Amino acid sequence: MFKRSVLHSLGIPISISAFVTLALYYVSGRNYLLYHYLAEIFSIVIAFGVFMIAWNSRQKGERDPFVLLGIGYLFVALLDTLHALTYDGMSVLNETHDFPTKLWVSARYLQGVTLFLFVWKSRHGKQTRFWLVFVTYATATTALLLAIFTWDIFPLCFEEGSGVTRFKKASEYAISIILLISGIMAYRPKGPFKAPVRRLLVGSIGITILSELSFTVYLSSSGFFNFLGHLLKILSFFLAYRALIAGEVQNRVRTIAELRKARKRVEESEERLIQANAAKDKYISILAHDLRNPFSGVMTLTELITKRFDDLSSDEIRHQIDMAHAGVRQGMDLLDHLLSWGRAQAGMVNSQPIRVNLRGIVDVDIEFVESDAQRKSITILNAIEENVTVFSDPNMLSTILRNLLANAIKFSPLSGTVELGATIQTDHAVVSVADAGIGMNSESVDRLFRVDTHFSTVGTAGESGNGLGLLLCAELVRQIQGRIWVDSAPETGSTFYFTVPLSCRMGASEEH
Repeated sequence: MFKRSVLHSLGIPISISAFVTLALYYVSGRNYLLYHYLAEIFSIVIAFGVFMIAWNSRQKGERDPFVLLGIGYLFVALLDTLHALTYDGMSVLNETHDFPTKLWVSARYLQGVTLFLFVWKSRHGKQTRFWLVFVTYATATTALLLAIFTWDIFPLCFEEGSGVTRFKKASEYAISIILLISGIMAYRPKGPFKAPVRRLLVGSIGITILSELSFTVYLSSSGFFNFLGHLLKILSFFLAYRALIAGEVQNRVRTIAELRKARKRVEESEERLIQANAAKDKYISILAHDLRNPFSGVMTLTELITKRFDDLSSDEIRHQIDMAHAGVRQGMDLLDHLLSWGRAQAGMVNSQPIRVNLRGIVDVDIEFVESDAQRKSITILNAIEENVTVFSDPNMLSTILRNLLANAIKFSPLSGTVELGATIQTDHAVVSVADAGIGMNSESVDRLFRVDTHFSTVGTAGESGNGLGLLLCAELVRQIQGRIWVDSAPETGSTFYFTVPLSCRMGASEEH
């Protein structure tokens, strides 16, 4: 089974390689000049691609070796371009049979030295002055070109009919030794390269050596060993592309993806900090003002009763006590909201959803606010059907409903009506609490569920508020995996909507 899977994974690359080799062999037989041009263009594009990626990485210290390699390969690409243009039959430059061979040897020397420096620097990690590297390569390349084209002092490398010279053979062996040393350094397991890159790089260097050795025995610029040498060069540069360009691009893509995720996490963290800071400010504001007011009123009333107890009638005392009780109740309600909202903001409220009858929950909550409704002669209609069941935390659901009911009663006129309903959607129920009260404009609606703004409105019977009830509703709706919104307009009333899941969601266990 293992052998079959390995053969299957290797089958496509082997088939493609065989097809490309046969196609290139066919092209070389029909037009060797075209074959040579294709081989050189392939390596030139790879070399220039290495330079482009490396040069744009030069500001990162850990990329120093790669930048050195890119600069070296830029000048290798320049020499290979001149080699292709001076090749026999191109008729681009004043050509002799030896110009392209001298340029080939120069390019391979430059490539071998560059690979050696790249591997050595990757292991030692000393910082590079890029301008100095660039100037050094430019000077060396200029000297080689002058030696070949102007001074004519570069040793003879090839004679048509006789083949390569001793200098050419010695150069190919010397270049092979440089490459062999580079390959050995790159192959060492404790080196700077990861295993896939190391294998590809060593493979590229090894095939380059074979390519160089094939150029020691050819007799004709269009002979078999010349063809083989260029074919091996194509393969070596392809492996170099896989090791140096493809790997770098993949690393960049992964880095960009990681940076985007990190940026998103930072933005989310910043948003949480902003919300937490706004929550803290709101806490301080409420503690300093809203929570102080009811207790200040109670103190005033009790002080009045204490000082004037003998002068007050029983009806006046009862009235003062009723007012004090209302103040204490207002303070307790506010304190309950503060504690509940604070616990929700701190993540101390854990949702424990079970399957519950929505109508039953609403009936209990209506009883809880019935006394407030009766004081304003408000009728509460429960239009939710008996068989509607949802999957939610009953305590959180009840807290949301009570706050929305209290809010609707507060802003409804005397003898008004508050109506509750529920519409079943695909995977959730949309619960609505509607009143025919004073309503809100669009600016007020936008501020309702924002913790960074203070929004509070006096009710139709002078009821005070602090805006915490709706903030608590929004937080609890989020906890039960729903969403909340409102439709409202001045003098036409408001309808608050929120969604509740109908069934067990991922991560929760269903109970009956």
